[in-house]
Amino acid sequence: MANKKQVNNSNKKNTPALSGHNIYKDKHGQTIYFNKRTRVGYVVPEKDFSKFQILQMRYILALVIAVLLYSMTNISYWLTGIVLVAVAIGMEVTLRIKVLPSYTQYQNFEPEKGESQLDLMVKEGRNKLLLRTCLLLLLSILLIVNLFTMDEEPTIILIILSVILSIASLVYAGVQIRGIIYIQKHK
Repeated sequence: MANKKQVNNSNKKNTPALSGHNIYKDKHGQTIYFNKRTRVGYVVPEKDFSKFQILQMRYILALVIAVLLYSMTNISYWLTGIVLVAVAIGMEVTLRIKVLPSYTQYQNFEPEKGESQLDLMVKEGRNKLLLRTCLLLLLSILLIVNLFTMDEEPTIILIILSVILSIASLVYAGVQIRGIIYIQKHK
């Protein structure tokens, strides 16, 4: 009997969730990225959810890379800006030229109501949300502590970028807390 339970548990997939702007589900339950400009829907395969999520956050990631590069090295502002733009353009080109054309496409796709971020958080479960909240709060604190513990006086740009990223981390932690509260109320 124990073997059957083990087999049943191993067959259950922990399906990752993909959400965000222009992400919808079609009537077959497939995850679709909708390009509003071209009116084309792209079926995002489940195996590509992680890669697609990274590409969705391409501008935030480019900013984080630039902040880290600037704070950890002695390169100039303009070189950091060039790196920021190059990373953003590189990820944009990867998404538009390499990734999206490899997906199944629906011309003139008409999106239905997408799954809300709250619905997807409920699917992830309370423990994942709690861990993500703690990590985001820790990131927010560490970004500010880093400013005070630097050997050199931080520049105004580094201060501004660190504060912006810290606030963004706090906001996103608040979204996770909202999901935890929702799960607690609807148990």
